[in-house]
Amino acid sequence: MLCGEGRVVRDRPVARRNSTTFRYRLWSDAFPDLPLDGWDETAATRELARLYLDSYCPVSVGSLTGAT
Repeated sequence: MLCGEGRVVRDRPVARRNSTTFRYRLWSDAFPDLPLDGWDETAATRELARLYLDSYCPVSVGSLTGAT
């Protein structure tokens, strides 16, 4: 619930990298220059899509919509 609200983020595993037990950090500690309240949902979705496309282009429409 706290991750979904943007209060904490999952960090590295506690033990080995394939461990299923993780550490968690406060959002503000992990990303101090990225306030969550600075985005509305539509603008955040557009920015996320832009960053994804910049990193992984070319992609299919299904990559952005979840369709295959």
